[in-house]
Amino acid sequence: MIAILYWAAFIAAIALLIGAIFLARALVAMSKTMDAVTKTMGTLDTQVTGITTETQLILNKTNTLVEDVNGKVARLDPIFDAMGDIGVSVQDLNTSIRNMSSTVSNSVKMTEEKVSNTVSYSNAFMVVRDILKKRKANKEVK
Repeated sequence: MIAILYWAAFIAAIALLIGAIFLARALVAMSKTMDAVTKTMGTLDTQVTGITTETQLILNKTNTLVEDVNGKVARLDPIFDAMGDIGVSVQDLNTSIRNMSSTVSNSVKMTEEKVSNTVSYSNAFMVVRDILKKRKANKEVK
């Protein structure tokens, strides 16, 4: 029976040794993985720092560009104001021309009436003159 205990202890020791070997291999693999993660994190930190620097430069250039565009737009505002004033002036001119045209049209109508009346009076005068001439001619004949 003691031999069985020795054999059992021997088998348990071998099992413990095999377990320790597998555990050691797993720990070595985990150590290599952790080293790779550490290297990756170091590279990632360097790349993020580079990206951050480039992003800051781009933002500074963008801010400068926006300020430049705002300045140029501010210089264009008076031009657009002047164009609006020109539009108002043209509209006023059109209104004045319409009023003048209406006035001229009314004057022409009044003049037409006067000319028509004058022609009518002239015709009447000529008829009266012809009648007077005929009477005069008739008196001389008698």
